[in-house]
Amino acid sequence: MRPRLMGLSLMIGTSCWAQVEKAAVPSHAVGRQEVLETLKRQWGLIKTLEVHGEEFVCDAPGARSTREGLTRSEFDFFMAPNAKRALKVFYVFPDEHRELIDDHREDGRRHYQIEAFQAAPERIDRVRVTAQLSTLTSQREMRNCLFVWCWTPNGNALHTYLERDEPLETIKDAEGRVMVRLRVPSQRISLEMDPSHDFALRRCVLSEFEEFVVTRFGSFGGAWLPMEGHRFRYQAKGNAPTYRGFKVREIKVNQALADATFSLPKLPSGAIVSDETGGKSSMEGGIEARRKAQEKFGSNDVKPPAKNAPTAAETETAAVPPSPISPKWSVVLLVTAGAFFLAAWRLMARAS
Repeated sequence: MRPRLMGLSLMIGTSCWAQVEKAAVPSHAVGRQEVLETLKRQWGLIKTLEVHGEEFVCDAPGARSTREGLTRSEFDFFMAPNAKRALKVFYVFPDEHRELIDDHREDGRRHYQIEAFQAAPERIDRVRVTAQLSTLTSQREMRNCLFVWCWTPNGNALHTYLERDEPLETIKDAEGRVMVRLRVPSQRISLEMDPSHDFALRRCVLSEFEEFVVTRFGSFGGAWLPMEGHRFRYQAKGNAPTYRGFKVREIKVNQALADATFSLPKLPSGAIVSDETGGKSSMEGGIEARRKAQEKFGSNDVKPPAKNAPTAAETETAAVPPSPISPKWSVVLLVTAGAFFLAAWRLMARAS
């Protein structure tokens, strides 16, 4: 269930978009230090963050697909001081069946990767506990979310890219808007920042095959955040791209978040915990409880084969490469080796 949170929501509304209309491009030449200080100030304005939204297939940028049978996804993202973060992502099928595909939580020290039963997305099946890699300005474990990508490209706070030596460029985008571009060759990433929104990320290009674009921003307490946008990806050079869009439904900034949002939840009977930080791994209630949970909710251990997937026998055969020697030549080699061994043994016997 979605965590219960305190405070009033800062909903997306007319007051937010009124600020967008008042935004203006700086009339002076933009310097590196100005961009860096502005981005640091923007990052510092957000102490806690709660975001709810959805992602969906698009036929073209900004054009949500109306084709039947498509799935969409819903996401819930949370951030709090001391490098605490959480992300939940659900697939929502055409019949409105929901399946949990991502549940990551970080309490500042540990990372919890939670897996639910496929037939019961609110029922925890197992938890993997590892040391947290994210920091105050990096949230790489939360990247399976377009909002996160468009706010913190590749999981890093935007201002951290300015702490390098790569030069800034002033350009105009396809719509004639002035942008400040930073290219980071070591990461094969190009970042285009919008001066009219305090240098918030407008476009991120990864190599030649993937782009993230923000089409609408919202201002919350002076901080600009992406509200709508899309990603398009080329499967191979020259092929038509695939589009996926996102839209934020609700944002709350600097309001209290329960610690339970970022920690290991109370585990139901039969759940498995695999602790890789030196802690205790466990099975709640023992083997019998595990058996009952699997009988009731199904097992994630054995999944039905995908369409046209190889059978178990084919998989086992494929796992062992065929011998380059045919059976006939195997016999020949075996006989030759035997004869050689016998001759060597006779020579040794005569020498003795």
